[in-house]
Amino acid sequence: MNAQVTGTVTDTQINFLFPLERQLRWLLPANLYAAAWVDPSPVMLTKVFEHLRTLQHVLIDYVPRHVCDHPPEPGHPRHSWQEGTLLFTDLAGFTPLLEACSAEGLNGAELLLRVLNNYFSDMIEIISKSSGNLLEFTGDALLVQFTTGDPQRDISQALNTGLRMQRAMAPFQHIPTHRGSYR
Repeated sequence: MNAQVTGTVTDTQINFLFPLERQLRWLLPANLYAAAWVDPSPVMLTKVFEHLRTLQHVLIDYVPRHVCDHPPEPGHPRHSWQEGTLLFTDLAGFTPLLEACSAEGLNGAELLLRVLNNYFSDMIEIISKSSGNLLEFTGDALLVQFTTGDPQRDISQALNTGLRMQRAMAPFQHIPTHRGSYR
């Protein structure tokens, strides 16, 4: 006699999760991942979907568009040559600011974190609105790619983006620390 207790999960309900298990393990917080396995109900799967959609929304500007449009598959490396224009930015005066903040201990670390978060947030928004692809963060530097298919347009977009980024630096002109104001 096969009796099924109400509220238990059947093999059929879990089987559709097996192909996604490896990806979900890395993309979901542990409590949501476990809950999806214990209760793969429409309500729980809606929570999983909402989390994944939020994650995509948050990360979309930090991943080149071609990677978002055609995500890599594990075990299948790929590469291609692309023509375009690169924009490299680096914060002038960052090293003295870093040294001053490190001398202030926890307060300095919090100040530096706040400044960098605000800076990167503003710059990434400009890059995204300018159709640039953020390729790399390196310390205080950014590497951005413009690939429209038209070399002159790529150059123009990179220059205009750089100018917008320079204009957006006004809030970062004077950063007060105990060792003085840094630019």
